[in-house]
Amino acid sequence: MTKPKVAVAIGQSNYDRMFSKQAWQQLEDVSTIVHHEGDEPANREELIDLLPGALACITSWGVAQLDTEVIAAADSLELISHMGSSVKRFVSDSVWDRGIRVTSAGITLARDVAETTLGLMIVGRKRIWPLGRHVAAGGWRDSPVWEQWDARELTRSTIGIVGASNVGRHVIELLAPFQTTVLVADPYLTDKEMVSLGVERVDLHELATRADIVSLHCPENEHTRHMLNAEVLGSMKDGAVLINTA
Repeated sequence: MTKPKVAVAIGQSNYDRMFSKQAWQQLEDVSTIVHHEGDEPANREELIDLLPGALACITSWGVAQLDTEVIAAADSLELISHMGSSVKRFVSDSVWDRGIRVTSAGITLARDVAETTLGLMIVGRKRIWPLGRHVAAGGWRDSPVWEQWDARELTRSTIGIVGASNVGRHVIELLAPFQTTVLVADPYLTDKEMVSLGVERVDLHELATRADIVSLHCPENEHTRHMLNAEVLGSMKDGAVLINTA
């Protein structure tokens, strides 16, 4: 039985970082792998050369958009497996028109981003950055500057989550031990989900005025672009922390 052809377009400089030896072996066991020869992710012309005859394509950040001409060259393509999260930048309408299936690592990566967000919340609430710069410059606790950066605990803080996405929900889960009050601004969050997550659903303006930390986890689109405008930012508490890992 002939193995299906799988094109790997991520660029060979990313191989060690994105594939384990076990993963390569598992892929080789079930497919014939065709490698993009360049170190960097494939550009448009390289995709056109790489994809003919391939049943599946593995992509990552930096791969060129699979536009109409690329998809036309990919005559056998049935699956795109993206090693990043969002696929909106490089998946064109031609992909959907052909009925090509698309998967991503979004759910897996969400946990990692959520952990980073939690770390930023703790560091931001404790004022680690300005206090660290102050100490590195020779200052210490007896300096008046120290009082300008009043450190606070994450525990029992009010946290505003903008977008109950995969990442946003993981952040809410990680916050559970800290006894926080979690506010969520998300028009798609249902009453049932609100109760299940143990959060309070509010609009963006109320979230901004009440939260000690505002954390963004919504996609960029025509509905969210410029949503955090001067009015919203101006309504935030003095000393509040704004985190954007979206």
